[in-house]
Amino acid sequence: MNRKLFFWLEKLKITPHERITITILLVLLLLLTLLNSVIEIGASAGPKDYKALKEEINERKALMARQEAELMKRYHPQSAPESERPSMLAVAAAGGDTLPVSPYTSEVGSETEVQPVQDSGKININAATRDQLESLPGIGPVYAERIVKYRQTVGKFKSVDDLVKIKGIGEKRLEKIKPLVEI
Repeated sequence: MNRKLFFWLEKLKITPHERITITILLVLLLLLTLLNSVIEIGASAGPKDYKALKEEINERKALMARQEAELMKRYHPQSAPESERPSMLAVAAAGGDTLPVSPYTSEVGSETEVQPVQDSGKININAATRDQLESLPGIGPVYAERIVKYRQTVGKFKSVDDLVKIKGIGEKRLEKIKPLVEI
């Protein structure tokens, strides 16, 4: 029998290395088949598992909704009910940086300009401080500094669309902050 097997392998015209590889693969296949038949596959998830998963998903949804509501209050204070809007003194006492302490002054660079700030909830880009500008979505310290430098060198903005002249502020970023700013 061994002799017939040997001649059969000779007819295949494979090298000794290939024979060893095939033998190893066949033994491995046999072992995995035996191992698969011995190990029991766990039961599939039942309704209790789905219920716990559904509760966790609902908790995460509620958390995300609360976070989104907080962001909307921060970036769109005019859409919040009057009772939920923070007063300027409360924001200043809490260390907030989105509104000036006094409604008639705003700090620009090292000098102070006296300008009234409207109660529209929008940020006046011609009078806003760096901190106020940084509170806008997509505007960080670098962009705020560029806006302030532009105001100091070129002058006041004539329209909100002039923000595109600031390096790095494109049409998409402008569309995000346009409802939040005014001249």
